[in-house]
Amino acid sequence: MAISKVQSVTGTGTVISLTPQAGNWLTLLSSCFNSVSSTAETTPVASVGASTKPVLIQDKLSAALSSQGVLGSIFYIENTAATAHSVTPQNFGAGNQHRTLVEFNGLVTSSSLDVKASANITNSNHTSQGTSTTATTGQADELVLILCTLAGSPGAADVGWTDPVSGFTTLQKAVNDSSDIAGLHSFKVIAATGTQSATHNWTDTSTSQTSIALIGAYKAAASGGGGATTVGILLDPAMMTGFFIGGLSGFTQ
Repeated sequence: MAISKVQSVTGTGTVISLTPQAGNWLTLLSSCFNSVSSTAETTPVASVGASTKPVLIQDKLSAALSSQGVLGSIFYIENTAATAHSVTPQNFGAGNQHRTLVEFNGLVTSSSLDVKASANITNSNHTSQGTSTTATTGQADELVLILCTLAGSPGAADVGWTDPVSGFTTLQKAVNDSSDIAGLHSFKVIAATGTQSATHNWTDTSTSQTSIALIGAYKAAASGGGGATTVGILLDPAMMTGFFIGGLSGFTQ
């Protein structure tokens, strides 16, 4: 099992597109701020040519910072076709939206979600947010995704994430929760069964903070392989970016 391609976008609900290989698996990780309400993000639409592809939900969680919404979501698409997948997320207005669309190979093509958990802390000073599954994974070889969204008042230009989260590889990092929303999106590949956990840490000590953390484990196919995956990531979070992972070829932005 390995990561294939990554696209990231920061902005106003911009469509994110990838052209995956047939039978692969996509996930969309989102850290967003809703200045109007604290309702959860709506499920995005995925267009594949003239048709649509079902977008499945791991979690879409919202927690309040005062009367506004701090949002964290993980969506996924199984058994992809070998054509462009254009994902249109909810638009919350200018800025305050950080999304990562990632293609993985080697996962099962249906019923891939195994175990998951979420946690949040609202309207209080804290510098850590942990989350852990209650159930153990059903098999040894799995993909684990984690996400943390952080908002603070007054916030900081750089919240001081501990990066990477121990044992994980970072996909996207957004650091400003003063005029924006902070978020950290990461993954790892495991090779043994057990409960899954992660702890996000940061250094900003704003008086009022709200954080959301999500974790989910997804099943590898019988030939998907296991163990740690080493990747090289070059990411400009200010704009949509395409790049090669681990010497892959044939990727056109």
